[in-house]
Amino acid sequence: MKIKNFVLMAVSLVLLLGLAVSAFAVNQNIEVDYIKINGDELAINTGYNHDINHVYKLGEDLEIKIKVSALQNAEDVQIDADIKGYEYANQESDLISDSTDTFNMDENDTVIKKLNLQIPMDLETDYFNLRIRVADRFGESDEYAYSIHVEGVDREDAVVIKDYAFTPSNNVYAGRPIMANVKVENYGDKDLNDIKVTVRIPELNVMDVATLDELDVGEVESFEDLLIKVPVNAQPGDYTIEIVVEYDKYESTRVSDVITVTCYEGSEVCGMPNGQNVNEATIVNVPSSMDLTASGAAFPITIKNNGASAVVYSLGVSGINWGTYSFDPAADFIVDAGATKTVYLYIATDKVEAGEKYFKLQVKAGEEVNEVALSVKVSEKEATGNLKNALEIGLIVLVVILIIIGLIIGFSKLKDNKNDDESEAYY
Repeated sequence: MKIKNFVLMAVSLVLLLGLAVSAFAVNQNIEVDYIKINGDELAINTGYNHDINHVYKLGEDLEIKIKVSALQNAEDVQIDADIKGYEYANQESDLISDSTDTFNMDENDTVIKKLNLQIPMDLETDYFNLRIRVADRFGESDEYAYSIHVEGVDREDAVVIKDYAFTPSNNVYAGRPIMANVKVENYGDKDLNDIKVTVRIPELNVMDVATLDELDVGEVESFEDLLIKVPVNAQPGDYTIEIVVEYDKYESTRVSDVITVTCYEGSEVCGMPNGQNVNEATIVNVPSSMDLTASGAAFPITIKNNGASAVVYSLGVSGINWGTYSFDPAADFIVDAGATKTVYLYIATDKVEAGEKYFKLQVKAGEEVNEVALSVKVSEKEATGNLKNALEIGLIVLVVILIIIGLIIGFSKLKDNKNDDESEAYY
């Protein structure tokens, strides 16, 4: 029995040694002299080397230099490197993998090849393996794997403006507001405080600001409907619009873009605060703002079709979560070539705070959709009146309920008295 166990152990050891030799087989044609990443030389060990964690930051570029020598003639040599475990590897393979073109080497030749990777900004801050492989057509493939520790970026670069958008696009009429939506993310290793987002057009001296108390590590936050109104007397032309994010007391980041201010077609004075092109053949004329009264507000939307054929238009509204709206005669309609049609947007509300309320009107013509920023102004008197009306209605409802309760109690007592009288008559 002991002999049998000994034989089994010996066979197992032989198999394990065979697997080990197979796993760490060395290419007989190519020898790696050194591997350097961003100038730092790494240990040459086939297989996995987890004794040292090489630290890199999100977004950091990795320049990999590999010096190889030919022990004998080698054909179609190729070197590649990659980082596995990235969620968006299929879409961003150019960041986390690279390969050389194939090349031939004569015996005793020495060459240096370069590979370039980049730590993706959306990679997790964690530990990964960087794999480097060297192979020719006929020899064994040598693999060198290094443990890399991915950290967040330094505090001064921690907040990144991931995305932004303007409504209506980057073209706006003088006298009209333009809305900005900004998305930011914290790519650092620490939670950040006192986030302030500013959208401004310095040349026109207009701006809007939004704030956030804290932005956690890895958190994405959207700042929506930052609104700046282009002055009615702004001259047509291109203007720089800036998005500035300030955080953690002393740090900031910014991006800039260009918006184009134009005049309403047909107006004699640039900056007439109505009118919006949907396309070259369509002109939409609508007041940019109206007062909200007790009966609501009615926006006349006039659409002129300057095209050569009839067009189907569809109207929509977004951002009215403080009231109700409707279109008269309808939200979908046809305007013949050369004709003009007016549709009314009715807005009503029972209770709303005083101030200017912004919303968006969507005008769709075919596949093209254009958004127009509009607003209603609610005075203190109207806001108070709406509240008063609501209270009056509530009081009336309360009185009705009390009357019903009183009637129920009265009928109950009357029924009880009647039952008492019948009981006395029986005895």
